[in-house]
Amino acid sequence: MTNKEIIKIYKQYITKEKPSTMNDILTLHVEQEVYYLDCSNLSVSEVELLTLIINEKKHTSIWYEHLMHDGLLQTDVGAVQLIQYSETTGHNDESWLEMLSEFFSNVLDSFAIDTNHGVIVTSASAADLEIIESQLDVLDEDYGTKTRLFIGSSVMSDLIKPIYSEELTMFKNAHSPKKISTYASLYMDYYLKQSIQTSTIAMNLKQSLLHQEDIQTLIKSLWEHQGNQSSVSKQLFLHRNTINYRIDKFKEDNGIDLRDMNQLLFCYLLI
Repeated sequence: MTNKEIIKIYKQYITKEKPSTMNDILTLHVEQEVYYLDCSNLSVSEVELLTLIINEKKHTSIWYEHLMHDGLLQTDVGAVQLIQYSETTGHNDESWLEMLSEFFSNVLDSFAIDTNHGVIVTSASAADLEIIESQLDVLDEDYGTKTRLFIGSSVMSDLIKPIYSEELTMFKNAHSPKKISTYASLYMDYYLKQSIQTSTIAMNLKQSLLHQEDIQTLIKSLWEHQGNQSSVSKQLFLHRNTINYRIDKFKEDNGIDLRDMNQLLFCYLLI
């Protein structure tokens, strides 16, 4: 029985809000969310069985206990970095995670949080993302998995828990098609989008963009290639004259020049 199945069966006793007291409470993790099961109305045999099932899934990692609960991190390793993964097929297992962990140097720990998500803890170091993406393609092909990675920021270990929570939210709300994202690549998108949603001007332009799929595609490609029209031309199979025509037409209709990176970013955040 999985934690998800337990939550479905005992949904009337489940809450996501941490109780004031943990007496008669069992904690479950599903899809990087924490759930609390109130056992006060369950029979003794039910509680014993549930405790046995959940305890079988418990981790002994100090990093897991620190990030998921309130466990003390009784170690000082200096700067660390969290690599979070999301694997949607559920075909991953311990050997899969071991292979994934080998893509990174100075690994301190790795663990699954649930069937589809987990964390690799490393000492902060630079990684060649192109090489890792090639390795990830091979791993997914071998195991029949579909994996995305989020490379977190370098941070001192005493700050790792609040950083993890923030990066987790950023990762879960990311809509990037890339297999590997970094906090730096998502940071501006995530935080600026929240501010833009309250702008009447921005929402008016967004409504206009919703009906222009060609220009949406162009804006995304221009941003991904930092305005390099040669790269955009290759990606979209468009002649540079066509690209320039669409940029000029958009400027004429909306007063926004997609050749200017600040204006391009504004439009990119709307789509």
